[in-house]
Amino acid sequence: MNPLLEKSKLDEKGKIVARRENDYIDNHQNNDVKTILIKNSLASVYYDVDLAAIYIENLLNNPSVKKLSIVDMISKVFFNNCENVSDFELSRLSKKEAISFYDLYISRVYNLDLKSKVKYFVNYFEKSQNENYFIGESFGEIPSEFNPRRNVYINVKNKTYKERINLAVVKTKIEDDFIGFKIGKLVKTLFDLKLIEEHEYDKFLYGTNDDSKVQLIKMGISPMILKFIEEYHLESEYEIINGMIVISDIFKERLREQDDFIRFEIGKLVY
Repeated sequence: MNPLLEKSKLDEKGKIVARRENDYIDNHQNNDVKTILIKNSLASVYYDVDLAAIYIENLLNNPSVKKLSIVDMISKVFFNNCENVSDFELSRLSKKEAISFYDLYISRVYNLDLKSKVKYFVNYFEKSQNENYFIGESFGEIPSEFNPRRNVYINVKNKTYKERINLAVVKTKIEDDFIGFKIGKLVKTLFDLKLIEEHEYDKFLYGTNDDSKVQLIKMGISPMILKFIEEYHLESEYEIINGMIVISDIFKERLREQDDFIRFEIGKLVY
C-alpha cells in the first residue's frame, strides 16, 4: 500500500481511491482493461469501474467497433451505460447530438487557430436549429437534464450579436479544454486497448498523421504557421537539423511579407 495513504486517516471516498491505487500498483505490469482505465485516470468516471471493465472487455473482439468514428467509438465503449457514469460532462457523449457535434469539431475545427474557431461558433449559433448550448456552470443559465440543480446550458437565440461573439470565445475555451483534458484521456485509452491505430491517435492529437507536420507540431509550430507553410508551398524550403528548423532564402522572402505576429512565431523556432 502507498505508505502516505496507509498512515493517513481516510474517509470512505479516500479509502476507495486508496483501493484503486493499490489495484494499480499491484497490476501496473498487466494490460487488463481495469488497469488500463486506472492508468488513464478513468476509474473515477464510473460508479463501478469493475462493471465498466467487464463491459469494455466484451467489446474488444467486436470487429464492428473498430469501424466506428473516434467519437462514436468513445460513446459505444465508455458510455453505453450512463447509469454507471459519474461524470456529467462525459455522459453527454451518449447523446447523438453531442456525438455529431464532437465528430465534426474534432475533425474540422479543433486544430484551427482561435480566430477560426470563434468564427465557427458564431456561425454555428446563427445557423443551428438548436437554441440551448452547453456552456458550463460558470456561464450556464438553464439546468441540466441530468442534474436540475446545475445550470450548464444557455439560450443563444435571445442574445445580441456581440454577446454571441463573447459566448463563442467562451465556448471555444470550454470545448478545447474538454477535448484536450477529458476526451484526450479516452482516446489514449482506446489506443492502449488497441481499438485504434497509432496513425488514428496522431490524427486526433495533431490534426494530421503526416509525419513531417507532426514533427513540426511537436517542435511547437502552431496551426497558423502550418497554414502559412501550406499556403505558400514552402514544404521543401526548410529542413530540420539538430532540432532546429533551418529555412531557405525563399522561405525568408515569404516571411518578410507577413505580419509581425507570424514573423515572431516563426522566429522563435527557426535558424
